[in-house]
Amino acid sequence: MTKEIILKPKGDETVTFSIRVDKTLVERFSDLANRSGYSRNELIGMAMQHYIDNVRFVPDEAEHGGNDEIALMNKPSEESK
Repeated sequence: MTKEIILKPKGDETVTFSIRVDKTLVERFSDLANRSGYSRNELIGMAMQHYIDNVRFVPDEAEHGGNDEIALMNKPSEESK
C-alpha cells in the first residue's frame, strides 16, 4: 500500500537571496548559532530586522539641498510593498 504525502505551500512571505560578506562575519554568526540554538539564518534575519528598524538615512546636502533626514525606522519602502 502506497501512502500519499501531500505538501501544501508554506504560508510565509520569505524570500531567498544571496549576499557577499567577509568570511569572519559568517564564522561569527556560525559560532553564535552553535552556542544559542538558533540557526545562522534566523540570527542573520534578526540582525537585518534590527538594523532596518533602527537605521536613519541622512542624504548629502549637495544632492538634496538641505538637512532633510529620512527616517527608515519601522517604515517599509515603497518597493517592498
